[in-house]
Amino acid sequence: MKDSSVKLVVGTLFWVLRWATKKDYNTNLDYQKFSLKTKTPQNPIVFLEWEELMKIYNYEFPPKGTRVLLKDHNGQTYEKQIGKSTRMQFVRDFFCFCCFTSLRFSDMQNLKWSSVSENTITITTIKTSSTITIELNKYSLEIIDRYRGMDNEYVFPRITNSKGNELIHALCELLRNQHPDNKDVLQRRRAYRGHAAKIRLCWDAHRSTNLYLQRPL
Repeated sequence: MKDSSVKLVVGTLFWVLRWATKKDYNTNLDYQKFSLKTKTPQNPIVFLEWEELMKIYNYEFPPKGTRVLLKDHNGQTYEKQIGKSTRMQFVRDFFCFCCFTSLRFSDMQNLKWSSVSENTITITTIKTSSTITIELNKYSLEIIDRYRGMDNEYVFPRITNSKGNELIHALCELLRNQHPDNKDVLQRRRAYRGHAAKIRLCWDAHRSTNLYLQRPL
């Protein structure tokens, strides 16, 4: 069995054990001492620098009808005509909001207006079922303000994880075309996979999630 399959099975088992423990069906906590060792070395952890994140946050999209050359995940060049950039703007907001708050993609998509206060959000995470409160900085507040007034239970428009990955890839390609001397923005982006992209352990010691940024805000 491949290491990735082993990790998936063990991760699922741990989820069941945590759920059973929370419900008082299980009282044996020895599983918490278990550490999975695999033969395949882990990929090196990479980060977004603050300047790179700001380039994404402040990016101005080309006018409608502009033709640009992009590269797909396999390195193949293709031409794309910029249409309405609304969806890509949504994805840019989603990505940056996750960076500023350390939320996973799934938790960001499930964020409801009822969970938003003046300068904090309180959410129960999908992966760990833990309830956390996150203070919003000025950038995350600016993003949320763009979506106020919409007749929607959820803060952000809905989009699939795979489509978000596709659009953030295209956005980073556009950025690389605009800043040809700085290729790191695309090379180091891993979009919304698993926990987060451009990760480091979260600065909040009470949480087990990861951040998109190299340093806390």
